[in-house]
Amino acid sequence: MPSLASIITFVIFIPFAVSDLSVKLNVTREIKLSPPASPRPGKQIVDAAYQSFSIEFSFMADYAGNDTQVIQNLYDISGAYPIFRVGGSTQSSAIYYPNQTEAIIDPFSSVASDQPSHTLVGPSWFQSFRQFPSGTQYIYGLNFFNTVNETYYNIGNGLDQCVLEANAAYETMGNSLYAFEIGNEVDSWGNGKHRDGNWTVQRYVNQWNEFASAISRNLTGKDATRLFQGCAFEAPRHLDERTDWNVENAELDGMGPDKTKTVSDHEYMGANCHYTGAGPTIEDTLFDRTNMLSRVWYHDYLGNATASSGIKYVIGETNSISCQGAFNISDVMASAVWAIDYVMYLSSLKVSRVHFHMGTRYRYSPWQPILYNDSAPHVNPMYYGNLFNAAVFAGGNKQTEVLVNETNFGAYAVYKAGSLDAIVAVNLNIWNSTSDPVARPYTELALTDEWEDAKVSRLTSPGVDIADNITFAGQYVDENARIVGPKTYDTVTDGKVLLLISTSTNRQQNAHHLLPPKMEELLTPFLQYTEKDRRSDAPAFSLALHGPERLSRTSPYLFHVTLQRVDEVSDYCVFAWYPQTHGFATSDGFILLQRTAQGGLHQVNLPEYTILPQLEHGHFSPYNIHKPGNVKQFYDAIPDRLIPYLQTGERYVLLCPGQQYDSWNWTDKAENSKLVLPGGPFLSFIVEDNETMPIMPTLICGAKECCPTLIAKVECCPQGQVALQDDLVLATLHVTYVPTSGSGGRPFTFNTAGLTVELWVWRDRWVNLEGFVCGGGWAFVDDPDMQVSPGRDNGFAKHDIRIILALTWASFIPQIKHVWKTKHSRGISTAYLLFNVLCITEYVFFQSLDTAYLWDISKLPSAPVSVSPLDWVNLAQVLGVWVLSNVFFLLCLFYSPPTGPHRHLLRILLTLALYSFFLLFTLVPLILDLTTDVFCRPNNPHDCPLPERDVVPFLRGIHCYFLLPITTLILPVLGFYKQAQRQRRQRHQEQSRRQHHQEPREQAIMIPPSHPPSPTTPTDLNRLLARSRLFQAAIFALSAILWIFRLPPGKQERAYEPPPPTDDPLPPPPWLLVCFQWWIFMGYMTVDEAIFAVGQGLLGCLGLRKAIAAEGRSEGEEAERRLLLVAAEERSTYGSES
Repeated sequence: MPSLASIITFVIFIPFAVSDLSVKLNVTREIKLSPPASPRPGKQIVDAAYQSFSIEFSFMADYAGNDTQVIQNLYDISGAYPIFRVGGSTQSSAIYYPNQTEAIIDPFSSVASDQPSHTLVGPSWFQSFRQFPSGTQYIYGLNFFNTVNETYYNIGNGLDQCVLEANAAYETMGNSLYAFEIGNEVDSWGNGKHRDGNWTVQRYVNQWNEFASAISRNLTGKDATRLFQGCAFEAPRHLDERTDWNVENAELDGMGPDKTKTVSDHEYMGANCHYTGAGPTIEDTLFDRTNMLSRVWYHDYLGNATASSGIKYVIGETNSISCQGAFNISDVMASAVWAIDYVMYLSSLKVSRVHFHMGTRYRYSPWQPILYNDSAPHVNPMYYGNLFNAAVFAGGNKQTEVLVNETNFGAYAVYKAGSLDAIVAVNLNIWNSTSDPVARPYTELALTDEWEDAKVSRLTSPGVDIADNITFAGQYVDENARIVGPKTYDTVTDGKVLLLISTSTNRQQNAHHLLPPKMEELLTPFLQYTEKDRRSDAPAFSLALHGPERLSRTSPYLFHVTLQRVDEVSDYCVFAWYPQTHGFATSDGFILLQRTAQGGLHQVNLPEYTILPQLEHGHFSPYNIHKPGNVKQFYDAIPDRLIPYLQTGERYVLLCPGQQYDSWNWTDKAENSKLVLPGGPFLSFIVEDNETMPIMPTLICGAKECCPTLIAKVECCPQGQVALQDDLVLATLHVTYVPTSGSGGRPFTFNTAGLTVELWVWRDRWVNLEGFVCGGGWAFVDDPDMQVSPGRDNGFAKHDIRIILALTWASFIPQIKHVWKTKHSRGISTAYLLFNVLCITEYVFFQSLDTAYLWDISKLPSAPVSVSPLDWVNLAQVLGVWVLSNVFFLLCLFYSPPTGPHRHLLRILLTLALYSFFLLFTLVPLILDLTTDVFCRPNNPHDCPLPERDVVPFLRGIHCYFLLPITTLILPVLGFYKQAQRQRRQRHQEQSRRQHHQEPREQAIMIPPSHPPSPTTPTDLNRLLARSRLFQAAIFALSAILWIFRLPPGKQERAYEPPPPTDDPLPPPPWLLVCFQWWIFMGYMTVDEAIFAVGQGLLGCLGLRKAIAAEGRSEGEEAERRLLLVAAEERSTYGSES
């Protein structure tokens, strides 16, 4: 059987001097390369333009000549034109004059200068951007002068100059404009260099937003248009402080995705600026991988930091040695070898694109565009490295894994659509050429049997310190920039490939590249849709499959699926793709192919019944909101129903042929077109018997220290159980927490939606659970490949319940104490009491019903769920308020002031009757429904699940649409109105009573106090009551705010699930309907508790003012009484003396 390696090309650089491999060679080292069949989940996907370029602003006219063959070569190899950033140091001194007749005026201070002293451009300069091949895109660098009082060339208003230049570029370039870049390396502008000393990231972002908004308004009429590449900072080296100059802080300070497509940093491997002594060398810059690795670490950190915002991170300017390069380093073969290793390593990180900088006079330029310094236009060695990288990323949809990462050696595996596509190896060791060639050491790459048919292409040169006689796969670039000669290939011999160590003078270097040339041709006839079928007005997604190379007939074949959004549209979109549904349950899903003895593929014919409808379960929506760059990962298994059609010892391919969908939608606009998911991703595996395969994603023993581990286990139900519906029986899923080293055994909740979906294994209809292994399970570990968020254990829930009950108790006790102490409820309205207790009873009905629903839902054939700790907190608060409200209600009725023997009793009985009647439609039937089977349907009379009882949906509907608005909105407002009216009437009665019963002062003289004053007076109790109402108002105001963020039972730890989109998007629902639905779910709690808080607050303020006024009157009367008593004593004394 042909091996997988028959579809692989191997590109290797080897010197001419030892091209005769018949001589016995000195192999000193063997490196075994066994790349995994698929990359790790979450690896970034890069396109064919990953390697792009940057042209110095003042030299753009030179590069935009009539001959653009160098760019066409890159396109012919990779299938995409690179993106050209036009900017650099000279963009900061460039001025646009709309009346200038010359295209560009750029005087040089001397013949040896690398850059002009300034640059003045006119309208005809923009014609340069029309010379490159059609389809090329540009990032245009704008100046960034001071907004006002710019002294450079008397510009004055720098903002107006920037808008003027942007408008000219926009009108000329049209769709070729990828983005604007405002300013270059502005992080070095402080201390009088373009800006004053107080130049910070925040000030930069503020000014940048001002410029970007002005340009957007001028070009599109909008304040924000996603048309900018931000930052363009120097190489980042400071990440710790919040004020450091880096792209992360720039985003935090306000550079957002509404304007920003990408953020950019620059990077070089060394510097050649104003050297007075020994300059850089190849050994300590380009061929020191430690130097390279120490620099790219910063970019990986910043790329990950900006990924969540949807803004891509790029290296917008880079090359070998800064300050335009160094002779004998940047302009020789060493730069090409370094560029391969550098780009390959960056592609494995979170860097979305790399731009190699160039200029006409620069040593590190990949090509020289015009005659300069008596040298005709030509390509430089760097260009061969660019051709190499273009071949690696050809076709796009690539991912890179690092295989070997040593000081002087690197090896990489490259994947296309999740399948192995290339291996690149770079050897940066150096050997002395004066030594005996026979003793020269070689490194041998040992490959597995799958690589036996690989093609080997060699990148060759006499040495890394020269610039001539370079070939790539036997071809070279001539003076007309055309690739000349046929491609030549070597083969892999006995699974081995030789690498020559480089020499110090005749520095010969090895770079190696493996590509699969055949699998794509084999899969092409089976593809339904490819990348060419994508629509520009629909989101773009890519799919990747990752799985083991062997399938055991006795173990589930588990694999990873990665769905990533790869377009650059800033809008969010709603789209569904799930392997269970769209991969295995539809006729246009995955297809199974078998490798033939001749190395071809043929499709395995499967009966139609293997295509099953989607299995569904409750509380799950298959639609997801995808932001730009969003990555969705799945864990799935090949269905057991396919296993009988696999033959032991044979190799199979599971292929995604491509699919087209109508069911998607933008979340903020109504346009909708066909969405194409390109075909090509595949899994390749060999079928084996009776071998236990590793469980994905990892075994329990692979768990990281201190990380929680979960075991998911499926239990079969008893054999004699009666089928519930459609011949389905129940199975139970148990998730168990296994404490690991360092965790301390602390329990936690598993916060992820759809756990049962990620553990779902497709099988035939579960009639007798045939073929289902009872007690089997899978291990899921909290590692970077599985998004698991530790939640809160039951101890937290208990503390929450205690705090809630304590606050509720504290808010009611003073009022209950007031009635109990005074033995009357004078001043408290009966309507106020009744309406409040009806409202809280409605709360109890809904919260208890929802919690009972969730508790009982496990009896249904859908996925089991449980009541979360927050659900118990909700229920505890509502029950606590209900119990205390009823105590207060009954006490006030019992101690209500008599208004007449019959009228008083009649009022109490009528109030109790109304309350009892309301209980008959709320808590009484609910309690009966929860404790008995009295409401079960006639055809299922015993122990029927709660949602199947007729009275439950009927009662819920009546309450939702009729009683809920009345009891939780109208009655509380009416109750507070009646209570305020009652308090006002009582105040008037007390004032009248005081005026009516006021006695003469002389009589007051003769009435001394008969007993000392009581420590607790009615005034004190009134003050206590008023303060308790204010305290209760504060508690319920806080509770109202907290209810906004709470969810109904069963929804506590679930992500937002958007409604399924339709082919013809429906208009958004009316805002009134949206508010009503929110209010029915949980909003009524927020609204009503806010009403209660406001009402109690007003009543508390009125009561407190009344108590203060009463206390003032009492003190005034007591003072007056004391004065009169003194006067009486004086008269008595005077009479006795007389």
